[in-house]
Amino acid sequence: MSVDRTTPPQIKDFADIHQPSKQTVILDNGIDVNLIPMSRNGANYISVIWHSGTAASKNLAVPSFVPRMMLQGTKTLSAEDIMERFDFLGAFISNAVSTNYSVFRLLSLNVFNSELMELLSDILLHPTFPEERFEALKRKDLAAYDLARSRTSFIVSEEMGKLMSGNEHPYLQPLKRHDIENVTTEQVVSAWNEGISNSGISIFASGDISDIIKENIKEFGSGLRTNHISTSNSTPIPFTPEKPQTRFIEMPASSQSSVAIGIPTIARSHPDYIPLRIAVVALGGYFGSRLMASIREEKGLTYGIQASLLGLREGSYILIEADCDKRYVQKVIDEVFSEMSVMKHTPMGYEEFRKLRSYYMSYIAATADNFKTVGNYYASNKVHDFPDDYFERQLQVLSTITPLEIRDICAKYFDIDNASVVTAGAH
Repeated sequence: MSVDRTTPPQIKDFADIHQPSKQTVILDNGIDVNLIPMSRNGANYISVIWHSGTAASKNLAVPSFVPRMMLQGTKTLSAEDIMERFDFLGAFISNAVSTNYSVFRLLSLNVFNSELMELLSDILLHPTFPEERFEALKRKDLAAYDLARSRTSFIVSEEMGKLMSGNEHPYLQPLKRHDIENVTTEQVVSAWNEGISNSGISIFASGDISDIIKENIKEFGSGLRTNHISTSNSTPIPFTPEKPQTRFIEMPASSQSSVAIGIPTIARSHPDYIPLRIAVVALGGYFGSRLMASIREEKGLTYGIQASLLGLREGSYILIEADCDKRYVQKVIDEVFSEMSVMKHTPMGYEEFRKLRSYYMSYIAATADNFKTVGNYYASNKVHDFPDDYFERQLQVLSTITPLEIRDICAKYFDIDNASVVTAGAH
């Protein structure tokens, strides 16, 4: 059968999209096990989260060493043994550390779940923290730190974080080189013990969750500790943004400049938060957005530009970031404010609104696309205090919002007079 490639395929609306439901079991030791059964594909995705991150640490570098050092050897296995074991069992493990949590993520086949739960338990409970591996990680982190500090985009993002949260707020404090240099294995061991023994732990498992997998995961969770600790998140410390201001950070060796514009805004719990998120996507959240079309494609002023709504437990802010030649820095800033002003006064046309709605619907649909994205969705809700119905709420708003309502949201929250601007680069 030949395919007619001269006729574009018909565009159809999405069918009903639903997020799979979650079942939660609280173990005797207080660990919450969250199960999201999905298709019978013989695979699963498990996240083990302990609710301790950089914000609770005097040295911001220490928490990032904990999960990585746990993979460097246990009482019975070397780092090579651990990695070979994961490879042999066809599994992939990763880790991450954020302000208020740390996590191991394991993607694997059901047939090896029992062996992998034993291996992960060994990694969590019996790490040995070998000194030579620790020193190698320090050297790697110092090199990565120096590379990051040479990038104008990194510098403006870091500086804007301080302005939006408040210079003394613990959640967005910048990592310093001496933090990495001064980390000791004793500090890492102490942070590991505190994280596993004395912080809340949550487990999320999605995919082909059979009765055997359920029991394996519950047995694994029960063995992590004997004392009972609640998994409720710590009380957030609200942001106290600095007054609107403009800052320039000179980086003479840089061949380009970077711009960051930040505007403090409403909390995630506000009823306008989702409509505002849609408006920010229209401004600069996808390739067809206003900033991309006007400043990058039409005027050619930037290498790249984007807008995002950063909604944290502690506070929220609109962030616009761009990279450009130093000659165009002020022009980029002026054009960003110009596009925001237009959106505050003029509703978008039908075609732009159709593209925006189609993109955002695709973004939401991707969240429910497979057992990995679904698992990450529920885990993210837990650590960021999002309600589990956030998925459905986005769908509801997207199905009813109009161009006029988006204009009104822009008029209300695109507060240009309250914007701070940070630029970095050569004069």
